[in-house]
Amino acid sequence: MVKSTASPAEREKKRCSWIMDRPGSKGDFQCGLMVTLAGDTGVPLCEVHLDAFIDASKRSRPDPLRDQIARLKDRVSSLESALSTRESEHGSAVKLLLSQNKLLSGEVNKVSARLTDSSRVYLIKCGDRVKIGRSGNPRKRLEEIRRGAGCLMDATLNPAESQLIYEMPGHAKEEAALHQRFKAYRTAGEWFRIEGELMEYIATLDTRKVRGGLLVP
Repeated sequence: MVKSTASPAEREKKRCSWIMDRPGSKGDFQCGLMVTLAGDTGVPLCEVHLDAFIDASKRSRPDPLRDQIARLKDRVSSLESALSTRESEHGSAVKLLLSQNKLLSGEVNKVSARLTDSSRVYLIKCGDRVKIGRSGNPRKRLEEIRRGAGCLMDATLNPAESQLIYEMPGHAKEEAALHQRFKAYRTAGEWFRIEGELMEYIATLDTRKVRGGLLVP
């Protein structure tokens, strides 16, 4: 065994062996800083490169917990992205439904307004009876009554002889008011006997615009 001839002081000093890539060079160069060592063995590294070596060793060492945390972070990020997309899609769907509901509500209101505007209270006379009713189309109702459809008149009367003697704008409230006013003359359903106060009421109405059993506007 060959013993080292270097003095203890010389053995304590060695150059840092950290390999450095010098820009523009054709090879690698050592750091070159003098490092004090306690003996002949060991890799000489200066303080800066020793810290770098330790950090690199830590990063290269497998760490299951760190890897698991990284995977969990990726999963959380993926879920957050999916949630954001779903919230955006949900918000768009809700806006679309609200818009459609608004349009439908507007159409319903228009139809309801037309039905309300077209509601008419009518008087249809047959013999000594008169029907006080309400319809959007009194003339159509007259034809139905003439055919005997839904007619609760006296059996002695002939539905085919029914005549529309009067009609006016009105709704359920106006119809109910007339029914209540002339309830003493009610015979069946919406049919009333033409007598007393009801006869006087009919006399005050302009029923002269009637031709062939139909009221002429």
